[in-house]
Amino acid sequence: MKKNLLLLGLSLLPMIFNAQKLDKAKTNLKKDLVYEVSYSEAGSEKEEEQTSFKNDLAYDLIVKPIVFIAGYLTYGLFVESGMEGKHSHMELTPYPYLNNLKGDYAFEANEVAFTRFDISNQFLTDQSNTYGNNLNVKFRFLERASVEYNQLYLLESKKYTSQFFIHDLTANYYRIRTNHLSLHYGLGVSYAHSGVNKAYFTYNTGISYFMNVPLSISLEHRGTPFSENGIYQTNLNFNYHIRNYAIQAGFNFYNIGNVHYKMFGLGGKIYL
Repeated sequence: MKKNLLLLGLSLLPMIFNAQKLDKAKTNLKKDLVYEVSYSEAGSEKEEEQTSFKNDLAYDLIVKPIVFIAGYLTYGLFVESGMEGKHSHMELTPYPYLNNLKGDYAFEANEVAFTRFDISNQFLTDQSNTYGNNLNVKFRFLERASVEYNQLYLLESKKYTSQFFIHDLTANYYRIRTNHLSLHYGLGVSYAHSGVNKAYFTYNTGISYFMNVPLSISLEHRGTPFSENGIYQTNLNFNYHIRNYAIQAGFNFYNIGNVHYKMFGLGGKIYL
């Protein structure tokens, strides 16, 4: 009896092992199926990686160089380039024509100004019915910067008296700084009184040329670009320098709400 049971057990043993192999085989097949799905997902991920790689490559080879070049050119145009030599080290003088210096800036000068006030005032007339006054104050610092306050007052007398008053405040950067030439631009805000009672975004720009003799020419323009009926001021002045003073005479052009004025200005300037 025991012998018969032993023989039966031995005969069933291969079936048990075979059954374990089938389970393993099916498990492996399931794994292969998972592997196929995973392979398909991996293929999809691979395609996404390839697309991402192409996008990154295009960004690195095309977009980044364009952005870098545009940024470099913009910075070089409006702020400073790396090829300007001593122009980058020009220093602000206490006033033009000090000790035979020419203009606002000098290189390795004996006397320099860390801060300076440029204050000018002009009486305006169109030699007819309109008169006015233009006060301008610039506080200059850090050699390249200034805060500028400009005030314009006009009075017109015909059948009745009418007046207009506007002032603006801007922050300026001096882009060109040489012995003979200086150029600045700035952004700020204006406010018109006299019944207008309106604020404007304002820009301004100016250039000054200093001759070998103590005579300079300056051209300044300011305006409100985002208004259909804006306010634009253009001043052309001739300055004769005497120590830290200057006598000013020039022409002033105003466009106020599309109404134009041409006026003559006479006044003075002081550097403190």
